[in-house]
Amino acid sequence: MKTALPLRISMILLAVGFLVSCKTDLGELPEFNIRKSDGSKVNVQAYIKGKSSLVIHFDSDCLGCQQEAKAISDHLDEFGDVKIVFLSVQDFDKIKVFDKYFKLSEKPNIVVGQDYTNTITTHFKMPTTPLIALVDRDGDVRKVITGEIGIAELKSLINEIE
Repeated sequence: MKTALPLRISMILLAVGFLVSCKTDLGELPEFNIRKSDGSKVNVQAYIKGKSSLVIHFDSDCLGCQQEAKAISDHLDEFGDVKIVFLSVQDFDKIKVFDKYFKLSEKPNIVVGQDYTNTITTHFKMPTTPLIALVDRDGDVRKVITGEIGIAELKSLINEIE
């Protein structure tokens, strides 16, 4: 029984390490468009140009994605002029429900849409959600976070790239 506890603790620490990982300095964000629920297209690079940004790949059924969206929405005023792009490869019905529930598109510095070309998952080779790419003012991806992250830590990472 005594040997089982350290093994369990080790397994938990290993699992936590996999849940939140962070890759750094990954080059330029690829050029791509997302389709908003009204059918219009938004060029992500044009939208975020000159601003520190978060590009967030989500799945509406993902509990971690829901928690991240709520936390970001609740603390949006603390992010200053950071541009935020929420995108998903799901169909519009699910994206619309997610967007409406968290009132993301109502915010001036957030755009929500469908990554209809699968650009983010292909580029980062990570279908994991939530996936948050921190992009600097020059359009370079400075960090990619997979899994949930606390708001204080996210703000700290944004401050590092500004």
